[in-house]
Amino acid sequence: MPDETSDAQETYTIGKYRDKIVNGPIIRTLLWLGAPPLLNQLIVVAYHVADTYWLSLYGEVTVAVPRQTWPVIMLFQALINA
Repeated sequence: MPDETSDAQETYTIGKYRDKIVNGPIIRTLLWLGAPPLLNQLIVVAYHVADTYWLSLYGEVTVAVPRQTWPVIMLFQALINA
């Protein structure tokens, strides 16, 4: 019995979100959907700024190291996500 109730609640929740996305106002819906990725990117940028500042305390060469490894990291991420 609990599984049927949770499935019904899940379907209602999914239907509610679908209705909000399909029939809601476009700008508000885009902002609502875009807020979590935007927040994520702001956190990533803040991390990279802090990391660059910290590395700059050691010298110019240490700031260049992440730039040299970034293409390799992106290649591995692309292979894993594909």
